[in-house]
Amino acid sequence: MTPRPHLFAPAGGDAAILLWDLNRVATTLKFEGHENDASCIRTAHDAPNSNAFATSSSDGTVRVWDMRTGKCTHLFDAGDECNACAWFPNGMALAAGCNNGKTHLFDLRSYGTLVKLPRPLDPMNPNPEPHP
Repeated sequence: MTPRPHLFAPAGGDAAILLWDLNRVATTLKFEGHENDASCIRTAHDAPNSNAFATSSSDGTVRVWDMRTGKCTHLFDAGDECNACAWFPNGMALAAGCNNGKTHLFDLRSYGTLVKLPRPLDPMNPNPEPHP
């Protein structure tokens, strides 16, 4: 999960995320804030020296955490259970996929929502011709 191979932070069925140091076989930090399980954990792959990671949760939120302190630095409300999250390549935004079919794009600089994208009714034909 982390850009440091000796650190590991698994998502689990509870609201807490534990950061494990595999060299010491011990937990080093506990990240608390989600009200339900964290379903996805992601680091920014293009920023290997970053100390941040993101989580999405069935509580309808996406959070960004500081690995050094265990503190939540950003909190975004998606309004529905979030199953997945991913960083933009530039590390300045996050995408989150929700149970209601919407994808939310969040801006880390403004702490706001960039856009909410609805799921097309027919994923194979996202822009159908209107019927006469």
